[in-house]
Amino acid sequence: MMLLLHGTRLGETRQAKWQDISFKYKTWTIPAHRTKTNSELVLPLTQYTVKLLKDYKKKNSGTYLFSNKKGEVLAHSTADYMLNQLSKGQWTAHDIRKRFRSILADPGIDYYVSESLLNHAKGKLDQAYIHTYLENLKQEALKSYHSKLSTILD
Repeated sequence: MMLLLHGTRLGETRQAKWQDISFKYKTWTIPAHRTKTNSELVLPLTQYTVKLLKDYKKKNSGTYLFSNKKGEVLAHSTADYMLNQLSKGQWTAHDIRKRFRSILADPGIDYYVSESLLNHAKGKLDQAYIHTYLENLKQEALKSYHSKLSTILD
């Protein structure tokens, strides 16, 4: 669900720790050292995501959101295998990410907002000057996306 809700990479998602989730500020922070771009990613959590995570935490309250039986981070191969089983070989984590991007584009969500949610590398000029309303725009984009998604999943 975290892959589906945020379009994150499999490695970023499987390494998520509960300490990265802030219910108070409604954010999921992926530290720079866990991202492909080596840039910290702060993702807004919608009400829909907060509810799912709080319910999930009741059953899985170790260090990692997704861990093996020993409480260690879920191996990439294991996470990949689980997705393959779930999809019956029809799609991959990267397919979810590509679909996430397409769904954001459909209602006309700003290109830069979508790219920021995906944590794609940005040019130096963009990194230096574009900050103003980005967090609010990311929140609104995810609210719209999650609203649409919840009608399908619920």
